[in-house]
Amino acid sequence: MAIITSLSAWRARFLALPAPQPAAIPSFRRVAFVGPFWLRQSAPTAIGLGGLPGWLGKRFISADQAINVLAGGEERLPMRVEFGASWLDGKPVLVCGYGRDAPFPWRRVRDEFRVLSETAWLGMTLVDLPGLRRTGWPFLLTLED
Repeated sequence: MAIITSLSAWRARFLALPAPQPAAIPSFRRVAFVGPFWLRQSAPTAIGLGGLPGWLGKRFISADQAINVLAGGEERLPMRVEFGASWLDGKPVLVCGYGRDAPFPWRRVRDEFRVLSETAWLGMTLVDLPGLRRTGWPFLLTLED
């Protein structure tokens, strides 16, 4: 597979993929940052400044709950998990959202997931602010045993 570095190419890839099935939960999935060099380099710092320093990935607890896992095993910022329509194309996705009670900026953040491979989901982080709601920031979540 060729290395994809542009945001538009990752977005096109995401739009062509199916939503995960409910049987894929519960699990721990480790993050890998993808996309242009500037995004891969800045994402960990930006996420850390937002309150998730050393973010390793997400632990899916049940079909409707997940939590972020940080370095050292700390868990922070629980999420609501549900199947819904993508903000990008209206087709089915698995959605992780933080809700209105979450601290800024997370109350406006939503991660959408589609299946990239048997063990990897392609995620797109979307922000509910003008000009950003339809701009996805790609990342991978890979299943760990």
